[in-house]
Amino acid sequence: MEDGFGELQGGWAFSVPQSMCRRIMGDGCCVLTCIGEYTPFEIAVGINGMVWVRTPNVLNDVIVESCIVQCLGVVEKNVPGTIKLVWESWKPVLN
Repeated sequence: MEDGFGELQGGWAFSVPQSMCRRIMGDGCCVLTCIGEYTPFEIAVGINGMVWVRTPNVLNDVIVESCIVQCLGVVEKNVPGTIKLVWESWKPVLN
């Protein structure tokens, strides 16, 4: 019998405070919904503070990490604006 979901291939792994992991795993958190407006992605979140994401390219992996980190301590109503600012700050690199 195997435990877990198997090997995570590709993508990008990073750590955040455990409180952020609980937040993005919880109901009603718009962080992941807002990120999904900019790029398709897969995510695995551990209660140990580790997050793994995979997007269509490595640059978007890094931007998703940046979005999540920048949302630390941001109230829900300000999350969409914060994520928009992060994506816009990467526009010169994306073009």
